[in-house]
Amino acid sequence: MSKQKNNFLQAMALSSMKRLEKNKANQSEKSLLKACEGIKRKPFVEFQSGFVFITEIKKSSPSLGQISKPEFNLFEQAEAYAKTGSNVISVLTEPSKFNGSLQDLNDISKRFSETPTMRKDFLVEPYQVSEAFLNGAGGVLLILAMLSDRMLKMMIERAIKHEMFVLLEAFDEVDMQRSKTIVSEFGLHSSNILLGVNCRDLRTLDVNFSRFENLSSLIPEDVVCIAESGITGASEIEVLSNLGYSGALIGTALMQSETPDQLLKEMMAASSEK
Repeated sequence: MSKQKNNFLQAMALSSMKRLEKNKANQSEKSLLKACEGIKRKPFVEFQSGFVFITEIKKSSPSLGQISKPEFNLFEQAEAYAKTGSNVISVLTEPSKFNGSLQDLNDISKRFSETPTMRKDFLVEPYQVSEAFLNGAGGVLLILAMLSDRMLKMMIERAIKHEMFVLLEAFDEVDMQRSKTIVSEFGLHSSNILLGVNCRDLRTLDVNFSRFENLSSLIPEDVVCIAESGITGASEIEVLSNLGYSGALIGTALMQSETPDQLLKEMMAASSEK
């Protein structure tokens, strides 16, 4: 296994920190929080019933390179998701490997205000949670393997302050146990914390679909658990639902599909057949 792959998550954290420092130089955290104060938005997204579909805007990836087609239109893709009934539109905002931006998040959040958006990135400090909120996000993804317990709690507290949801991303047993402990500390607000199990290990970029089954016994009770990565069709949604997952995050399959709305409809139908 290459050293470069092993260090991918670390490299992304360092890149995120550099962006953070640049943005802080342009706008202090105090100024950012003040800008967030006047924003009125629907509080906390409800995830307590039905299978949750998080659909993703992902133009590129480190493993596949360019994913979106040359004729890709940001709004057309988001509209396919929103009109079909996606619960959340996840927007990659990482620029160097995923060709994303906060502007993409802002544009989609404004155009499709009835569908909550989530900032997906390699976030390292609460500042970036507030950045997400300022740009229209109703939630953020936080990667357990990148963050200390102390920093995770600070970032979750910031999300709760903005009435946002959090998707905690886990890769292994250690992450699952940590998530259980962290979620339990937030009491009434724990329902606004989702757990994501990613079958792509971002430390190595390897995909292992069997990880979903291997970790399913560790899903905490009363926690909405989202399966992430490697999901290509309706049959996999049925399998995941039977394993106890409450939702799925789907990016590449929808981005590469000629008819993302139709593929999403098929997946939704499979989730309701359980």
